[in-house]
Amino acid sequence: MTRSVLLRVSIIFLSFLVLPVAFGQTVPAPEGWTASQQGANWVYKATKLAAPAVVTLTVEPAQSIDGKDLSAWFESRMKADAASRGKLEKTHKINAPQGMQLENRDYRDSANQLWLLSYIGIQVAPQKGLFCAVAATPPESTSAYMRAGGSICGSFAKKLKQTTTTAK
Repeated sequence: MTRSVLLRVSIIFLSFLVLPVAFGQTVPAPEGWTASQQGANWVYKATKLAAPAVVTLTVEPAQSIDGKDLSAWFESRMKADAASRGKLEKTHKINAPQGMQLENRDYRDSANQLWLLSYIGIQVAPQKGLFCAVAATPPESTSAYMRAGGSICGSFAKKLKQTTTTAK
C-alpha cells in the first residue's frame, strides 16, 4: 500500500474511534430494540410491539445551549422538533430534578393518529445539553417502552458526563 492510502485508512479508522466520543459515546440497544445512526442522531426503535404500535427514541448529539439557561434551550429544541409532529393537542409539564427538563406532549399527525412525545433535556456539562425525544403511538399501550427510551437517554447523559469529567 502506498503511504497516502495508509494515511487515509488510518484517518478513517481513527474517526470511528473519535466519533463516539464526540457524540458522547454510543449506547447499545437493549433487548427488544434496534439502534441506527441517522445523520448526527441516534435512533432507537422498539421491535417487539404488536402493529400498529410504534415507539422510537431520537437522541441528538450534545450541543451548546448558546448562553441560555437549560429551560430556554429545552423550549427552543421542543419547538424545533414540534414543527414536524402535527397538531399539538395537550402538554403535560413534569417536575424534574435540577439539570433536567421533562415534558410530555400529545400530537395528532396528518393521518389523525395520536402520538405521545416525551421530551427530555439534560445538562451534561456547563453550557451543553442533551436532547432526546421518545415518540409512541398508541400512547396507552407503550408505557414500558417509553420508560426504556428514557433509560437509554439517561445512559447517553451519564456517558457524556463521564467523558466531560475525564476530559478536565
